Amino acid sequence: MLGAGKLAANIEAAGIDRHSISKIFLTHAHPDHLWGLLDDFDDTPMFPKASYLITAAELDFWLAPDVPSRLPKDRQNFAAGARGNLESIKDKPMTIAPRQEIAKARARSTRPGMRRTTYASSFLQDDRA
Repeated sequence: MLGAGKLAANIEAAGIDRHSISKIFLTHAHPDHLWGLLDDFDDTPMFPKASYLITAAELDFWLAPDVPSRLPKDRQNFAAGARGNLESIKDKPMTIAPRQEIAKARARSTRPGMRRTTYASSFLQDDRA
């Protein structure tokens, strides 16, 4: 998938030390959002100090044993990669609920999304300081 797995390189190019990142919000577990969290060579976390925020529905969807059969044929190969990446950070995810505040923003919704393969989420910026 074009552009997938370049998160660490893009963050470095922006002058941000990946070791300083403490929180990552995963809107959904497709390759262009989840790949890049682990080192390609040894599968260690690229952001070792980070906790990961993901909706419970999204996490449950990708960790379900029957997920490949629930995906369109052209997306079934996502299942093993998503499961592997999520299991590698399984001691760090924090599931979030709709409207839960996360870093001065709230998870807006949990809704079927992305060709009905997942339960994607979005967030609402809270400008009340």
